[in-house]
Amino acid sequence: MQISDIEEKVFHQLGKEDKLIEYHNIIYQLTGVVIDFINVEGRTMNILPVQHLNAYCACFQNASSSPCQVNTTRYLQSAKALKHELVYKCHAGLTDLILPLFDREDKYIGALTAGQFFIEGEAKLDDAALEELQKREQLPLSAKQLAVLYHASPSLSQGQLQGLLAFLRNIGEIIIEARNKIIFWQRSNAQERIQLIYDYIKRHYMKTLNVELMATRFFMSPNYFCRYFKKNAGVSFLEYLNMYRVKKAEELLLSRQLSVNQISLLCGFGSLSQFYRCFKQIKGQTPSQLRKSLGV
Repeated sequence: MQISDIEEKVFHQLGKEDKLIEYHNIIYQLTGVVIDFINVEGRTMNILPVQHLNAYCACFQNASSSPCQVNTTRYLQSAKALKHELVYKCHAGLTDLILPLFDREDKYIGALTAGQFFIEGEAKLDDAALEELQKREQLPLSAKQLAVLYHASPSLSQGQLQGLLAFLRNIGEIIIEARNKIIFWQRSNAQERIQLIYDYIKRHYMKTLNVELMATRFFMSPNYFCRYFKKNAGVSFLEYLNMYRVKKAEELLLSRQLSVNQISLLCGFGSLSQFYRCFKQIKGQTPSQLRKSLGV
């Protein structure tokens, strides 16, 4: 299966996530703010029911010449480049925010958006500005009607705004984890999946690794991860990890630039005694004996 096909399936499945819809409804009930997820191609998940859309914004989005989509795309690109949330004022005088999302490999996967609200204390558009908007966008309602809808938009304090950002960051983590899980299990066969685990070990063998961490990283329970790894690798996870660490240590032992203790730490062993024990068990001699036999 091509990665583009997997991404499409991910987006489709995320759109059906009950938790995302439930969380959106909670934040809407609390603040009147709508949230949504936009994928890398700029398509929205449409988490929000149509009736939740701000009536003022709906007037502009339904207009044939509305700049809403163009402006949103521009700010999306800015947030993506900054790799940081962006709070901005839209052309119609309301505040929106964008939170770009990146996976563990720092790949951009889309963005969460929220908006159509005022921030307390900020100046609002006056009647003249609203009348100008009504004329320029050729909206099918009077300037007075537009003003009523505009002033009915929700208002957030700075504290509520920060709370909304924290909420979106948590939702973002849910989306990232759900996406990673779907992609992992949509890989075409078990060999590709086990290769992802091997590659992760090769990149992180010098760090603290254990079954619980690996199981979480690859969306399995600890017991299932142990069975899955041994079935595909022929040895347990710990045996494979220690063999790989010893292999890397053996490469470093060929040079006198590093001490045995330094090598043990660089290869992820928790202590010198653990390093000696694992090395002798796998190689039949201690690190010092190997160096001596090689004349290093």
